[in-house]
Amino acid sequence: MRNNQPVTGKAYYFPSDQTLVSVTDLKGRITYCNNNFVEVSGFSREELLGQPHNMVRHPDMPAEAFRDMWDTIAGGSPWTALVKNRRKNGDHYWVRANATPVRSGDRIVGFLSVRSAPSDEEVSHAEHLYSTMRKEATDGRLIHRFKNGKVTRATLLGSTFRALRPGPAVQIGLFMSTPIVLLGLLPVLGTPVAVSWAVALGAAVWGGSVIWRRYVQPLYGLLDEANRLASGDMAEAIRVTHEGLVGRLQLALSQMAMSIKTVVLDVRKEVANLSVGSREIATGNHDLSSRTESQASSLEQTAASMEQINGTIKQTSHLASQGGSLAFETAEVSKRSQAAVTTVATTMKDIAHSSGKIGSIIQVIEGV
Repeated sequence: MRNNQPVTGKAYYFPSDQTLVSVTDLKGRITYCNNNFVEVSGFSREELLGQPHNMVRHPDMPAEAFRDMWDTIAGGSPWTALVKNRRKNGDHYWVRANATPVRSGDRIVGFLSVRSAPSDEEVSHAEHLYSTMRKEATDGRLIHRFKNGKVTRATLLGSTFRALRPGPAVQIGLFMSTPIVLLGLLPVLGTPVAVSWAVALGAAVWGGSVIWRRYVQPLYGLLDEANRLASGDMAEAIRVTHEGLVGRLQLALSQMAMSIKTVVLDVRKEVANLSVGSREIATGNHDLSSRTESQASSLEQTAASMEQINGTIKQTSHLASQGGSLAFETAEVSKRSQAAVTTVATTMKDIAHSSGKIGSIIQVIEGV
């Protein structure tokens, strides 16, 4: 058996209204686990999925319990018992484990385990019993054994009694036929007829009362439990108080109630998470709307500014165009001025030349 270590000896308690759910494949590998199981186990969801379910097994659990569990659920029957599990940090927690086969048509395709918190009294009894079973296993003599989740004494007398114990149909048949047998047998033995009838009547009353207590009354109780579940009342757990057929019916109804309760609680939790997420999304949408309105206002202001800038650009372009025209005209005037200056310079040269000639003429006249 897998021996998970270390262990701290420290108990971990989870709320009594929580259920721990996991699903495994046919080889015992975890394929699903709800949030409660993840939290209580101490492992992350990634660490659990795909791993053998015995990774949470506590070394204080007797191997006999798991042998019986796998034999029972592999045979198609549900299994219920108290189990001590180990957390990742070595602490332990007790659960009332309810394991059932998961079917697809007639095939078993996996196993569902729904666990709830047991009472302190149940834990105390289980601790003492499992300690005894571990000691028996160490000594090599098993006196206590599991059978369909129930601990029985593996003595020769007990085994013989369980093997010879008749089923419900045989028991009811015996109780019903006993008065008839007495009515036929007692007169043959010389018993007066009146006495024979009295004895037969007493046997009939006794047999009827036994049948009522063992079968009819518990069935009425199961009917009340079923009606309570049908009305949606799952506050009180269904206890397995009988043996045999009635006990198996109680166990099946108890596990069905536990599964329904688990589904309802998980759905409620997911709906609550969705509600929180929806509120966060609504808040985010409101913030986004506010920011969008603010951005829209900014864009309007920007558009107005762009319009002003565009108008300014148009004015600047117009002024630039006018400036270009003026520059062109200025260039033309400059060209004409340059031509005029050139003409004046030529004229001045001509005047200077003429002045030189006049000076020469004056000198000639003065010489005369």
